[in-house]
Amino acid sequence: WLHANSVVATAKGEYLVSLRSLSALVAISEVGGVRWTLSSEVRSDFAFVNDGQKFYNQHHATYLAETGHIMLVDNGDSRGSAAGLWSRAAEYALNFSDYTVELVWEFRPGLYTQAQGSLYALENQNRIAHFPYVETPHYEMRFHQHIYEVSPRPSAEVIANITIPWNGISVLHCPSRVKPIKSLAGE
Repeated sequence: WLHANSVVATAKGEYLVSLRSLSALVAISEVGGVRWTLSSEVRSDFAFVNDGQKFYNQHHATYLAETGHIMLVDNGDSRGSAAGLWSRAAEYALNFSDYTVELVWEFRPGLYTQAQGSLYALENQNRIAHFPYVETPHYEMRFHQHIYEVSPRPSAEVIANITIPWNGISVLHCPSRVKPIKSLAGE
């Protein structure tokens, strides 16, 4: 079970496929098959600059054509951190000369979403980060979705945030993505 949860075309004519169960991203060419793999848990063609930059059980990998960077939601399920479970929105730069990968931006809102999520770059370069399946104990075991607009600066300042409570019974009953749109009615 690979759990492919996103596929996006890159400027290099490849398809970037996110495989959640392997904590892996795979670039596939229409003519050449698998071009490279980036993973925290299985064989990877790239080495992370340090272990703290690894992602685990990601969702919604996207490709930024302007920079060649990759963005994703790092759900963190199998991270094994002594600090407990936590999630983040992350942007990575891949170096094809020495085959290293570096975390160049992250947003850690101090929560854990066990699955799903999305991350988009807006026209003004801010990010929309969505953490959809957050169980918050002080809300009596109810679930919340958290949507943030965040700056692309290293400090990742929160510009706006929305928290939406819902009474879903499982991860299968919540929206898995938030997609930014310019207008609802053309205004």
